[in-house]
Amino acid sequence: MKRSILESYLGKRVEVKLFDGSVCKGYLHKTGEEQFKRDPNLYWQRNLYFVTADKESMFSDSCLFRTSHVKSIGERRTKMTKYGKLTEKEIKKQFDMMVESAKKEVDKGKNGEDYAFAIGNEALEMLRGNIEYFDYINLEAKKHIKEIIEYEQRKINI
Repeated sequence: MKRSILESYLGKRVEVKLFDGSVCKGYLHKTGEEQFKRDPNLYWQRNLYFVTADKESMFSDSCLFRTSHVKSIGERRTKMTKYGKLTEKEIKKQFDMMVESAKKEVDKGKNGEDYAFAIGNEALEMLRGNIEYFDYINLEAKKHIKEIIEYEQRKINI
């Protein structure tokens, strides 16, 4: 592969297929970049490439490779979720809707723990596009999961 093509992907999230069939996924970097100054393997060698898990990572997740080792390269897009960007108010509304739905199912005799588990999965899905609300989503999910379990307990005890 031409160096100019490979270097056009520097700093981008890519999937690199090497001559031996291995695939490296992550952010493409070139040896000698300032942020890797403390790692001699990634700083002193020249004209080699590697990938990292995220842009600011100080460690390589792959082997070092030359341009001649690259069979193909493509940019990887971050997967958007069904939630996209949400506000705290929208997150609260989503959880409330899930809880109401779960309560209706518990009323029909279904297992509340299954719905609590589903809410946990939905919370993870929300986090993908809204990581800045990590603490808020985590607290809301725990609160609502607890609410469903307690609701089910009350229904059983009646």
